[in-house]
Amino acid sequence: MVGVNPEVAHEQMAGLNFMHAVAQAWEAGKLFHIDLNDQMPSRFDQDLRFGSSNLKSAFWLVKFLEDVGYEGPRHFDAHAYRTEDYEGVKDFARGCMRTYLILKEKARRWSTDKEIQAILSEISSNRNGTSKVDHYSKECASQLLTRTFDREEILKTRLLYEHLDQLTVDLLIASNLSDVTKCPDRKPFRLGQVQSPELHRNDCQRGKFIGSRHVNELQRAMFLTLRADHKNLADKMFQTFSQRKIKFASLCHAAPR
Repeated sequence: MVGVNPEVAHEQMAGLNFMHAVAQAWEAGKLFHIDLNDQMPSRFDQDLRFGSSNLKSAFWLVKFLEDVGYEGPRHFDAHAYRTEDYEGVKDFARGCMRTYLILKEKARRWSTDKEIQAILSEISSNRNGTSKVDHYSKECASQLLTRTFDREEILKTRLLYEHLDQLTVDLLIASNLSDVTKCPDRKPFRLGQVQSPELHRNDCQRGKFIGSRHVNELQRAMFLTLRADHKNLADKMFQTFSQRKIKFASLCHAAPR
């Protein structure tokens, strides 16, 4: 009986995609064990707390393991910071498990989110001249090598990967206001103070407020006014940008009792 025991940090040290390696091992029936930790690219083997460095990568990994029904050991091959004492080591261990369980729940919500699933369905149904690639086999590999792709046909339909990725980020950082605004033992935020006419109607209906959109709009307006050499208007835009940034940041902090 031969199998593999892949480790997050070892793949990320080399700048590789760990989830792809795990998926290959799973498809071959050789994923017997897995070492969960985290790692900065191109560094020594850091063995950081799981999910502490590359949260989105950790999310996709947890989602894959849960989706395929992996039942092997989930081993946290990591260690706490050297500055920690015994209690800190216990905090570290609890943190690894807590992060995994949170991402497991996030993965469940991702798979049931109607907007995300609609995008996936649209992407899957619009192949633009490409055919579905089945599970790996020698026959499928040979067919793929001989296939001709029509670049012009493929480019005709937009694939909503940017929007899909942003929805994933929204879910991970809980930018849905129903999540963000509920803090234990705290009063809810006054959401009206961050609303503005620039909010897209769909965002309002969906209950999601993406601050980067407002930041980018204001930055672009500042750039255009500076190019036009309208100093007064540029100053006004800068002040508005600063105020908006502060107001949006206030979402991240609980209101006083």
